[in-house]
This record gives sequence, C-alpha cells and structure tokens, in this order.
Amino acid sequence: MKTKLFSFLFFLILFSSCNNQTGNGICLIKNKKPFENNTANKKIIECYQDSTINDLIRINNAESIINSFGDISLKINKNENDDWDVYFKNKKGDEYLRLIFYPDLSYIHNNEFSFFEVGYVKDINNKAHLFQSGFMHFNTSSGCSLGISLDSLYKIKGKDFKITRTAENSAHIIKYCKDLYVEEYSLKNDTIISFGFGYYPE
Repeated sequence: MKTKLFSFLFFLILFSSCNNQTGNGICLIKNKKPFENNTANKKIIECYQDSTINDLIRINNAESIINSFGDISLKINKNENDDWDVYFKNKKGDEYLRLIFYPDLSYIHNNEFSFFEVGYVKDINNKAHLFQSGFMHFNTSSGCSLGISLDSLYKIKGKDFKITRTAENSAHIIKYCKDLYVEEYSLKNDTIISFGFGYYPE
C-alpha cells in the first residue's frame, strides 16, 4: 500500500519526458499516470499550498464545486486508462480550468477533485467538451495566473523550484511539497502559459 502511495507522488511525468505536446511545442499538464519510483531523489519542501481558484473553487471540496458550477458529476470525461476530468472555459473563452478526478478512489465524491490545471484554450487539442463558466479568469489564492512572468512567479512562490528547459524559449517548473502537494508551471518566453496544483490521493 505504501509503495502504491509513493508511486502516485510522481504521476506528473510529463515534466521530465514532455511527451504530450501541442503542435507549437508547448507541453501541457495532461495524462497524469502513476509510475514506479520513490522519493529518494526528489526534494520535498515546506511551501504555501494553494487550494482554491478565484477563492471559490476548492480542492477536494464538493460543496465549492457545486456552488460554482452545479452538479457536474455527469459532465466528467471518463477517459479509459486515464484520469477522469472536466473542462470549463472562462467568459471570454480564452482560458480553461481542468478539474482532475481519480476514478480508482471510490471514497471520493463525484464533485471532489484533487488537482486543478489552468491553461489557454488555444493550446488544447480537443475543445468539444469545454463547458462555459461565469468566471472572467482563473487565479489562485496566492495570486498566480496565466500570463505572469517568471520573475513575478518567483516573487509569489520563491525560487525553490526544479526548472527544466525544453524546446527553445520553453521551460517547465515543478515543486514537490509536503502532504503530497505538487505545483507545476509551463512557460513560454519566461511567461506562464499553463499551471497546475493539487494533492495526490492518500
């Protein structure tokens, strides 16, 4: 059981392999699959843990999801051999919020989600299942949002990140924190184009 728990700690493998890319070389936070590994070579730190979007949509909190979007249990994309998720776009239609649900955890309520991802709609391949929301933007409680610079991110979150430079002018950042919490950021020209945060299942 403990081995399986730690394997979840590294399901965000894309920041090392970056296999799920759009046509423009941007590596999005998609297809989070657990893989066998351990925490021996990963730096686990204390950090401020974002838990909300727009101070209303809360990680692992069904009530906040229902208050923001209604009952969305029937809107979840039940992807075969993948994490289940649901996408919402902002009023303008240029940003998306992806809520990620772990189907193998039977005790999780259908309106509770353990990981949030935010990005630009233009950078996702399948736009058919984007549901409309009433939000202008998707920002974290700490002040992170799309379009901010790497310097601004450092001012908000500090510099204790692992940075991987990939394609020309692209970078990926990951921070492992205590309590199975992780933050990830994808950048183009040192500007955030997608980010994700949340908790691994216990």
